[in-house]
Amino acid sequence: MRKILFKSFIPFLIGILIFSFLILLNQLNQLALSSTSLLGSYGYVISWGLFTALGIYTFYPVVRMLTMPKVIKRPDGTSSPEEKREFYFSHKDRIVREYSRKNSHLKDIISQENIEELKEANSIQTIRTALGGIEASMDKEVDSLAKSYATAIFTATALSQNGSLDAIFVLKLQLEMIWKISRVYNQKPKFKELFYLYTGVFSSALASAGISEIPVEEIANTFINSSLKGMPIISRIGSKIIDGVFEGTCNALLCLRVGYIAKGYSKISEDLDEKSIRKSSRMKALRTIKEINYKETIINLVKRDKNDA
Repeated sequence: MRKILFKSFIPFLIGILIFSFLILLNQLNQLALSSTSLLGSYGYVISWGLFTALGIYTFYPVVRMLTMPKVIKRPDGTSSPEEKREFYFSHKDRIVREYSRKNSHLKDIISQENIEELKEANSIQTIRTALGGIEASMDKEVDSLAKSYATAIFTATALSQNGSLDAIFVLKLQLEMIWKISRVYNQKPKFKELFYLYTGVFSSALASAGISEIPVEEIANTFINSSLKGMPIISRIGSKIIDGVFEGTCNALLCLRVGYIAKGYSKISEDLDEKSIRKSSRMKALRTIKEINYKETIINLVKRDKNDA
């Protein structure tokens, strides 16, 4: 049933990808056209040359992702004991093998004590216990990764407030984040999960380009003035600050959601419920967004607002 639903949903997802890609190309074309006012006809050619180089740099993480090991088939309720045994022993062999190859990335995450415990494990139960400790370290690393990328996106888009540049920046960082999250677990998600993730990334980039067009100042003024009898709150705070914080928060929230979904798809756990992963990712993103440090960005927005005044 799930396979039938996914197949029927594929054309819609492909449509989103194509539409998002065309919108991004249009944003790039607008930037290239604006450069002609400075450099004449050469500006258009130079701009597209730079965009090509930027495209290679942006999509490099996708190429790296495709070269990663495939996710080991997870057992379900119909799996035999032998299939479950193969699942756990395959994970054990893969992690021990990569660790013994002096994979510096894994050595930074997994302690020597955890790897020794995994080496000595020789049953499903003992391997599951050892993998649980290792996965806890991986989860902590991924949570830190997602938060750091969300913070970078918040800061950049809040200060930039340029739809075209914001879309490119969001696309680049989220593609890189997904690759690094999968690298932590040393496996890439299944094709349909990866397809869903990249659809979410392009949708986030498209949303980032449109967020800057939302009249946040007018909406806030209408709400606050009607609630506080016309007190000039917005004029004292500065519309640029409100716009910047709003744009940065929306983009960071989308980034966190994509990051946590990628985490759920890449984990080495036995059970995987896609619906619960997406729901829990949304709730965790809402909790984590409160932990982002807004202070420094707001200070920079205030300084810039004063200079522009």
